Amino acid sequence: MDAPTNAGDLNDLDTRMTTCDRCGGSMGSTATECPACGALLSGSPLSTADPSRSGQVFGAYRLIDRIGIGGMGEVYLAEHTMLGRRVAVKMLRRELSHDARVVARFFTEARAVNQINHQNIVEVTDFVQDPSGDNYFVMEYLIGESLRSVLAKEKTLPLDRVRHVGAQIATALAAAHEVGIVHRDLKPDNIFLLQRPDAPDFVKILDFGVAKLMKLPSEDVGMNTAAGSFLGTVEYMSPEQISGAQVGPASDVYSLGVVLYELVCGQRPFKGKNFGELVIKHLTMAPPPPSRHREAPDDVSRALDKLIMQCLAKRAEERPVSMSEVAAALAVDEPTATLAAPKLRSKSTIAGVGFSLLLLVSVMAWALWPARQVVPTRAPPAAVVAIPEVAAASPAAALSVPEIVAEPAPPVKASKGKRKGTKVGKNGHPDLDGVVDPFE
Repeated sequence: MDAPTNAGDLNDLDTRMTTCDRCGGSMGSTATECPACGALLSGSPLSTADPSRSGQVFGAYRLIDRIGIGGMGEVYLAEHTMLGRRVAVKMLRRELSHDARVVARFFTEARAVNQINHQNIVEVTDFVQDPSGDNYFVMEYLIGESLRSVLAKEKTLPLDRVRHVGAQIATALAAAHEVGIVHRDLKPDNIFLLQRPDAPDFVKILDFGVAKLMKLPSEDVGMNTAAGSFLGTVEYMSPEQISGAQVGPASDVYSLGVVLYELVCGQRPFKGKNFGELVIKHLTMAPPPPSRHREAPDDVSRALDKLIMQCLAKRAEERPVSMSEVAAALAVDEPTATLAAPKLRSKSTIAGVGFSLLLLVSVMAWALWPARQVVPTRAPPAAVVAIPEVAAASPAAALSVPEIVAEPAPPVKASKGKRKGTKVGKNGHPDLDGVVDPFE
């Protein structure tokens, strides 16, 4: 069962790469889990961690089973000892509890979520900071699957589903931005889908562990990023976040553009063999529009195509001005009007259609041509019939008449239309034996 996890990482920036044994994806060598499929990486201290806290009681909650592991914490399915209500408890790893900066960032998530208070963001109901090292907060327990899991099975989503899911994400982040919170790690792994009877694909955004609280003073320990540290997932990071520039709501707009692109096309706008190549592409290259991607459906509308590309603009000021604007654009139930030339292969397609029409006309003309040429074939029999009329005035014609009449043509059925050529009679006249009248 998928569960909220934290992918924040406080390790120093490292351009070396490691590979996931499950999906073959590449990520920094300091990663503890694959950002694509969530698998624990070989050699990670978390990959062999013993879920020893299962069965322990913390406050009013008994831990039942560990259901997720992230860079800073572990997520447990838990139960309230008195009420029996099931919840998710996220616990900071004990080996990190001595670092005040890490502890502050861990609780940034709880504070951020409580400030937003939006239905499409996971609810945090309690948090405890214990001097003994047991730091945790309590969240609602979600039954569903991550958007990453959905993409692994379906590769792409229908366009109406893309707009439905995307509009909810944008609405939730608009609420976060209104209270001065930037997510900074938006990706399919942190987007959870619930299937409610009255609300299919109901979105819950998770993991505000690396969120930026813009309204806090810059010296706040939860806000600061250590020199060389790298927070977020590079495949979904905005150019300004990658380059270390000031990050605002427009950074989340860019990340949502990457997510929408992936939902429509089945892959992210940029792929790279290593960390550095991904960074360069995010900073300098523009991806092809979704409508021109070979995996995208043919009915990508002009409006959706334009919106996604605007979200992916390199300059923050060239993106939609707010998440509310993105949500409004996605919520429009627009007709699936296709672009004039949506695919790079469109010219060859038009040429193929034109050639097919030309071939069809040619075949029809060829089929009708014999019917127009049948009339002249009656001329020779007509000339033979007319010979007796000119016999009296032409001795030469009179001499030829007895030869034609003396040898009458056999019945038509005897030849059965199998005559292959015309024979010459005794006086040089055509031998009409076996001539078949095509009009009989």
